[in-house]
Amino acid sequence: MTEPILDFAASKGVDAELLRPLRGVRDSYFDAALDEMRTHFGTVEGYAINGLKLTAEQLTALRERFTSRSGFVSAT
Repeated sequence: MTEPILDFAASKGVDAELLRPLRGVRDSYFDAALDEMRTHFGTVEGYAINGLKLTAEQLTALRERFTSRSGFVSAT
């Protein structure tokens, strides 16, 4: 999915290897984000409702999309 972006960057003279770390998530960054959500909103769901102001319908749609096989988009 990110290969076209890396290819484009390389075509403009950018060392694509310098961009590769941006393709992933470090565990420590993810853990820090979860800690902040829990500190300020109690739970990740609390963050979604009170921080992001998502509606119950939006939360349901997100749950269905990201917890069911049919919700995942193929990378191919």
